Amino acid sequence: MAKVLGNSGIVKSDTVTVAEVTKFDITINPVIMTDAAIGDTWGVSTAGSKSWSGSLECFYDSTDTTGQGAMDTGDTVALLLYPEGATVGNQEFVGNAVINSVAVSNAKDAYITTTITFTGDGALTYVAMPA
Repeated sequence: MAKVLGNSGIVKSDTVTVAEVTKFDITINPVIMTDAAIGDTWGVSTAGSKSWSGSLECFYDSTDTTGQGAMDTGDTVALLLYPEGATVGNQEFVGNAVINSVAVSNAKDAYITTTITFTGDGALTYVAMPA
């Protein structure tokens, strides 16, 4: 199995690369329905519809008005997430997302950071980046 360093990862909001990204996470979950009635020893589970959510961590950059600054709480943005970089054949995750929260953290003797959380608005597609 190939191991890939996260150093090449890229996040875009629409067509704009978000500056100073240090980490992103995506979680895809189905709704799980369980059929278990009184007296049943075991339940039977079925996967229903899917949803996705995630977060994005960056070094805070107030000059990135079209990347970090364009993602405000309540906005819906087109997210493009590239774990291995935006190169033909690499995996890309693409979908619209609602911005849940934007948090800024400031600590003595540390860089200021921002964390942006989001929830998918519709399907998340993940395929190899086309030519």
